[in-house]
Amino acid sequence: MGESHTLYSIALLYSTLNQKNEELDYYQKSLQLSKKINDRRGISSSLCQLGIFYRNMGDKSKAISYLKQCIDLVESVQADIQVEQLKAGFSSNQQDNYVSLIHLLWNTENPEILKEAFSYVERARARAFLDQLANGKLNLKGVSSSLLQQEQQLKIEMRGQRNQLTKLQQQVAENFNQSKVNEVKVKLLELEKKYTDILTQIKLDPKAASLVSVKIPALPEIQKLLDKDTTLVEYFITRGRTFVFIITSDSFQAIPINKTYDELYSAVSGFRKFSNIDSSEPPETLKKLYEWLIIPVQPYLKTKKLIIVPHNTLHYLPFAALSDGNHYLGENYIISTLPTSSALAYLPKKHHSQLNTLLALGNPSISESLSPLDKAEEEVESIGNIYNSTSVFILNDATETRLRVESSTANIIHIAAHGEYNSANPLFSTIYLASDDQNDGLLQVQEIYDLDLTATNLVVLSACNTSVGRLSKGDEVVGLTRAFLYAGAPSVISTLWSVDDTVTGEFMQRFYTHLHLGIEKAEALQKAQNDIRKDYPNPYFWAAFVLTGDGGK
Repeated sequence: MGESHTLYSIALLYSTLNQKNEELDYYQKSLQLSKKINDRRGISSSLCQLGIFYRNMGDKSKAISYLKQCIDLVESVQADIQVEQLKAGFSSNQQDNYVSLIHLLWNTENPEILKEAFSYVERARARAFLDQLANGKLNLKGVSSSLLQQEQQLKIEMRGQRNQLTKLQQQVAENFNQSKVNEVKVKLLELEKKYTDILTQIKLDPKAASLVSVKIPALPEIQKLLDKDTTLVEYFITRGRTFVFIITSDSFQAIPINKTYDELYSAVSGFRKFSNIDSSEPPETLKKLYEWLIIPVQPYLKTKKLIIVPHNTLHYLPFAALSDGNHYLGENYIISTLPTSSALAYLPKKHHSQLNTLLALGNPSISESLSPLDKAEEEVESIGNIYNSTSVFILNDATETRLRVESSTANIIHIAAHGEYNSANPLFSTIYLASDDQNDGLLQVQEIYDLDLTATNLVVLSACNTSVGRLSKGDEVVGLTRAFLYAGAPSVISTLWSVDDTVTGEFMQRFYTHLHLGIEKAEALQKAQNDIRKDYPNPYFWAAFVLTGDGGK
């Protein structure tokens, strides 16, 4: 194995020296030796580099052939990885090869080949999440008791550190010790990393359920899952340009947009600064993004409902707020989102309930240094008045334990609380609920995975930044929204930024009023946005809420 890697390294050296004959010779030698010793990673690396070599030499046919072989082998290696975090990391490292192949296929300008390009786009993105969604929950029966004991002990230690941090942060000014606060924060980060490592070891235990790679549905399968009144629009951003695929139950279009990652990132980031929320006019950035992202596909948008599959920085963009200057996109279309088109085949099934029960938690009493959400109490109580079979909990009663106990029978779960994204360790991104003797109130991503939401049709996270997560090159988002989908909810409404407390209460009352009348979830969201926009025209107030998953009843 060492010799094949040496040959590969020599080829890379010749590449930097622009000595093409020698470069090709050593890649081929490395490939032959890797095959001889059955080194799959060595084979895939050589195949990929040969694909890039022939791409640079202008031989499209050979480049496509080698890159396809490379990706097939890469995916066979990836399929053997049984932990979603490791799978996501591995997938992220392979993205450049997918992008190279997609560009080559696109440049053939053959309509049938463009369908193949779409297939590779789907294969490139969100694989770890898709595998996780399709496989179901982890089975811990028979897992090493030592590992499980370590996991429980780390939970206790993390809770202790959090309690200590809270006490320190609540000290009056003259007794406040910033260095001690920082010391506890560092300790907590260390414990969270250890906990993540222990979870990985547990998932690698042969007696735990393994994470098996699922098949990416073919285009006709995806089309069968779309009703006649729905158009799916999927974006795929690369450094040089953006590809868009427009799919209905009986049609397929693929068009390029000559906008780079940097241009899109700059525009989305510019909008999210909310420089003038008092203006009733659509922000210039949203008009620019409408021109870039919607006008090129407008001729193909002939249905009432849109499913948007964003990519990369577009996950942070509220498509309903894109504007032509006179109307917002959300006025003309009922919009929902998906992390990937293939998720249509693996989303949790809708759970039919005669009771339509609601579990609502609002303004939990928390000891963290976060401001109370006073209007959240009114929010959940007004929502509770709309439904007959309702459990509403506020302040000290809005506990994590309540959620854990009652979520298994709730058709709708509504949480009006603070949410926080943990950039250092996204598995510890948190919704802040009230604590009690059983649970610390910090509902984190890695804990949401274990909830039983088999009776739940909709989760609404009326909190701050609940849709935000960490994006990798493979388009994985480790965030609260996907955690609730994994736990069994077919639909999640979450927020893209910190929302106004008062307006959110009004928004949610409008949304649930429409929903209770039997209107589909995505349309109820659209109507609520249209209602609120009359009094609060700026998108800051009404566009933060997005529906991910099934937008139907």
